[in-house]
Amino acid sequence: MMKLITWISIPLFFIFSLEISLRHWSYLDGAWYRKTELALLKKQKLDVLFIGTSRVAAAIDSETFEKSFYQLTKDQIKVHNNGQGFSTLHEHFLALRNLEESFPGFLKGTRVLIEAPAKLPDLSDWRDVWYFPEQPQYLITEIRWQDFKRFFSSQHSFDQKLAVFSHYLLSWSYLFTYKARIRDGALSRGKKFFEFMLLGRKKEKSNIDLTAAGGIRTDKEGVERLRKFAVEQIATSIGKLKPLNGFEFSVLKDLVEFVRLKGGIPAIFEMPISTVQMVTYQTDIKMKEKKLFEASPSALVLIENKTIIEDSDFPDYWHMSKTKSRIYSADLAKSFFELNL
Repeated sequence: MMKLITWISIPLFFIFSLEISLRHWSYLDGAWYRKTELALLKKQKLDVLFIGTSRVAAAIDSETFEKSFYQLTKDQIKVHNNGQGFSTLHEHFLALRNLEESFPGFLKGTRVLIEAPAKLPDLSDWRDVWYFPEQPQYLITEIRWQDFKRFFSSQHSFDQKLAVFSHYLLSWSYLFTYKARIRDGALSRGKKFFEFMLLGRKKEKSNIDLTAAGGIRTDKEGVERLRKFAVEQIATSIGKLKPLNGFEFSVLKDLVEFVRLKGGIPAIFEMPISTVQMVTYQTDIKMKEKKLFEASPSALVLIENKTIIEDSDFPDYWHMSKTKSRIYSADLAKSFFELNL
């Protein structure tokens, strides 16, 4: 009997320990909205919240933005950059809603700044893609029971919907929710161990001018892969572009209304992009989409980019370099101040 108890208790203890470690790591890691949640738990103020994709993670240097604003006003503000690779506006909306439920009133007075590449924010609606299969955990950690009726009406395949629902039922377990990141991390570390320890290869120091925030790869192989992916993905996506229904039917509209309802101040900011990405925004579909948005009654303030940008400022064609991000963040803080948001 004691042997049976031992055989059962040891694996359970191992799983329980791993679960607790992952919960602790998720906050220390600061991934997704955990950094913001931790700040709110400590009752820290939140003045400006940037949301968007990994482009935001790369382009916004929070510390530089804060310092630049202080030099102009002598007011100390707290800026959080919640840009994240493979994230959607759907997931950001759910995350903000859940944070407001957990910390009522946190949005009051907060400036929520949403990325707008080529001055055009994402106008996807609730029938479009809610998440990227590469990183499903953002949706899994934010979706709630009441969201599934709308999620099941989205364009995701039956298998994807079933997978998200199954994961949701087990979302209490960080071990299950983050299994993809655990797997990828283990494979990456195993590869490094094999190359550097067993084969004796020397680790190459990355001299690429990029931040690793938001899941951005800064190694030479990762940058080369993203350059290739960017060119191929843009070429493929142009052929798949479809007209969207405009601001009135978008997730952005719901996000803006929610932030305003809770006392926050939403705005969009011009996100500089490389000419590789600009090709998409120069298509007839995107140009019409932009005109419709500009004519919509959104009343969204646009913080325009005043920084001189060149293609060389995007080492992987997708993300702004660290050097340029400091200049851009300082200029953006000045534009933010001038608009008196």
